[in-house]
Amino acid sequence: MPEIGRIVPEKNDDSIRELIEGNYRIIYQFEGLDKVEILLVHHSSRPLSTV
Repeated sequence: MPEIGRIVPEKNDDSIRELIEGNYRIIYQFEGLDKVEILLVHHSSRPLSTV
């Protein structure tokens, strides 16, 4: 279910999504329902660099 995450506000692309899990922000991109690529795993205690 790759569409479960919300669309990343900084990107205007429906295929780039994010999940928040504990102190982590996980940004991923998907193609169809069978391919997901993790783009970023960011811990909230550190400044976020540009994705």
